[in-house]
Amino acid sequence: MIKLILTFIVGFIVCSAIGQTISLDSIRLAYCEYDSVNGITVFPENALTNEFDIIITGFNKLEPSSESIIEISWFSSYIDGTYCFVITPRQMYLRSHHNNPNPNFLYWLEKSDILDFKLIKEHFDNSKQFERVNTNSRPGYIYYFTNYLDENYVNDNWENNMYENLNHLILEINDAIKLTGRKIELPSEKQLWQNSVRLLIDKRENEFQIKFEQTQDNLIIFDE
Repeated sequence: MIKLILTFIVGFIVCSAIGQTISLDSIRLAYCEYDSVNGITVFPENALTNEFDIIITGFNKLEPSSESIIEISWFSSYIDGTYCFVITPRQMYLRSHHNNPNPNFLYWLEKSDILDFKLIKEHFDNSKQFERVNTNSRPGYIYYFTNYLDENYVNDNWENNMYENLNHLILEINDAIKLTGRKIELPSEKQLWQNSVRLLIDKRENEFQIKFEQTQDNLIIFDE
């Protein structure tokens, strides 16, 4: 179950029983950098240090060029969306993506450079675990993760295999960049979930709308 705790610093106006308007001053926001050379979004280095409630990813930016992004995605019934593992010449990260109102999060973030990027692409191209997908609708080098661990429906709940799949990918990444002498270490699964941060792609000038669903011990925030 996805949890998001918002720290309200300034008062808010309740618009209705199912929605509320919150000033952007009332939560801790951070903004991504736009790398115009590579045509990519760059997350703040401290994005996952619990210093922010929401990361604004950027607006009206050009799509990344085909030389600047590697993406591996897999569907998750647990989040009713997709996990996206992304590698650029600046960063590697795991985030979620939805074609529905469910919230998106950034779960994991690591520095990378152009050498990492080239070595990882070469590794993926030569691995049977990754199948290159040719598409004109999405930018970058898109790969299908053929050996990802699927989720099972057990005791009226979907399993969450995100951490196992991420760990599998990191093992592949470490194999790809071993000549650099670098080894990436994952935090614990508990830390990964605790440090995750909400992502917003769309922003309004002074305020944004959110709808919320209150459960017993959980507040899930939805974009309007």
